[in-house]
Amino acid sequence: MILQSLVQYYETLESQGKIAKPGWVSAKISYALCINKNGKLIEILPLKEQDKKGKEIPRSMSVPEGTKRSVNIAPQFLWDNSKYLLGINLESIITEKDNETIKKSKLKKAKREQECFLAAKKLHLEFLDKAKGSYAQAIKGFFKNWNPQEALNNSIINKHLEDDVLSKANFVFILEKELSYAQDDSELKEIWDKTHTNTSGKKIGQCLVTGKVAPIALLHPGIRGIRGGQPAGCSLVSFNDNAYESYGHVKDQGLNAPVSEYATFAYTAALNYMVSSPTHSQLLGDTTIVFWEQDAVEAYGDVFNTAVTGTSGSIEQKDLLDIFEHISKNQTVDVKGITFRPDNEFYILGLTPNAARLSIRFFWHNTFGELIKN
Repeated sequence: MILQSLVQYYETLESQGKIAKPGWVSAKISYALCINKNGKLIEILPLKEQDKKGKEIPRSMSVPEGTKRSVNIAPQFLWDNSKYLLGINLESIITEKDNETIKKSKLKKAKREQECFLAAKKLHLEFLDKAKGSYAQAIKGFFKNWNPQEALNNSIINKHLEDDVLSKANFVFILEKELSYAQDDSELKEIWDKTHTNTSGKKIGQCLVTGKVAPIALLHPGIRGIRGGQPAGCSLVSFNDNAYESYGHVKDQGLNAPVSEYATFAYTAALNYMVSSPTHSQLLGDTTIVFWEQDAVEAYGDVFNTAVTGTSGSIEQKDLLDIFEHISKNQTVDVKGITFRPDNEFYILGLTPNAARLSIRFFWHNTFGELIKN
């Protein structure tokens, strides 16, 4: 029921252009690697924006869906952090000045950074092998010519040693004199979409959520932004021990509860969208509460926010009283051009983290009218 409701909500958001299509996600991007047509690094461009409080925050950008990773090496296509795209990070530079013990630790870590870069290089050169466009040629040139061991001697890298460019920030590519980013290039988008929808080598089965026969997701993407959860994200559905496995599905991960890749993408995209939006989420102790309405009209969430948490949104106090008066009598009401209906379905989901996994604290589903009455 929960996953089905989230998939339906995702489809409503996608139809309204509020959320990425399958195979794409909204990621926090801080910088762009500006390269010329031969792949030479020309500049590192800041992409951060200011929030309502004037604080600089990464920009949300639509990028190819990332591979879930914890300690494994798994590069992303057309975006990633400095370990994967440059083969370096800020921590290695800082420890260079420390004592012998930490230097040895740094050398070990530098080896991993080399492995991350080589994995990203292999991925991009394979994906772009037959691509002919200017963006594809430039990115191939970048990975063929960039040498992580000489990165700290690069004047462009040295200009940014004092900020967070070389730590955990994410990058995208932009071609010199172009107005759009690599992930917006039509050829690269087509390459990714074909790769993402390729079913060869995938497990096919009936999805428990949609009922359709489709590729089954072995791993589910993480939900990010949950208070107390891991920064890389927490899993809502996962099987990490024999005790949770079904007979005949030992070490088969997601095949224990077959959910299609589409449904997996959809429900996680919907959750990540809500968790990152103050209109759709609130904190209550250690619980992250997300809430949504069937037609994805954000004003319903504003009513919930204003009434329950006192958070001000598009709904003023006098409007709230008007909505309560009519909805509690099972009457439709128009406020600021928005029609509020008592029969619209409303959902409230409470989530708490448990290491790398999520626990469902509570789930409430009923009409908006019943919510107001309660």
